[in-house]
Amino acid sequence: MSRKLRKTGKRVFTTAAKLGRKSGLKRAIRKGSRALGERVIGPANRWYTTLQGRRSNSVLANPFTTVILPVELIRFRTTLSHSKLREQRTHIAGIKLRRRMVGAVLSGDWDLERKPFSEGTSSLRAFEERFIEDKDWEETIYYTVFHGKDGPFKGCDTWQEFKQRQLQRWEEIFREMQARGYKSQAELGNPPEEEVEVCVGRNGEIIEVIGNHRVAMATILDIPEIPVIVNVWHKRYIEHVEKQLDTAILTPTEAIRPVLEQAGG
Repeated sequence: MSRKLRKTGKRVFTTAAKLGRKSGLKRAIRKGSRALGERVIGPANRWYTTLQGRRSNSVLANPFTTVILPVELIRFRTTLSHSKLREQRTHIAGIKLRRRMVGAVLSGDWDLERKPFSEGTSSLRAFEERFIEDKDWEETIYYTVFHGKDGPFKGCDTWQEFKQRQLQRWEEIFREMQARGYKSQAELGNPPEEEVEVCVGRNGEIIEVIGNHRVAMATILDIPEIPVIVNVWHKRYIEHVEKQLDTAILTPTEAIRPVLEQAGG
């Protein structure tokens, strides 16, 4: 595919997105893309990544296996761009593609780019204010954070839009969790990739990547443990576990065991 054709395609898509912001086309495109991902791209990626896990030591065996973690072990949140710990980029016929990363084994210092969970997200404090202290959303830290942004916040241009599109949905999820407990994505009929996403650092630290709202809700409701999917394992940690268990093939269930044993689980 020529560079000129790629640039033309990009301009067409950008123009369509701009025109669609007011007409609702952008939302329709997003919905269609999600449906395509769920029915075609997601299953294809699961097949390919699982195959990698059987043939390569760069991915764990059965990488889409979820693990059950005590909520109290999710002590950190990454400060890196989410895409760095959940997407792998590849090229096919000159076209850039992003592929969901699950069960990857990576070296480097990515696990040091983190903050304590309570400092890395405003959701925990906002939910405490709303659900424990019974404050209106306008009295929570979210209101302050929203009005401190120069541009859109989580895709919303106005506070009212943010309240209707995001806060109302989070409140419904919280009330449902409060009434019926924490449900896994399998119980909800969703693929495992939609579980809370974490990474495991070189010393077994659990670092949240996506899902801070659910982790915050589970913390407030004293839910002891939740299912998660591990996007990335630090290579140094995996090498330690392989040596400890005397094996060269690890599944997520086996790989997480030392973390749980150290925590007394």
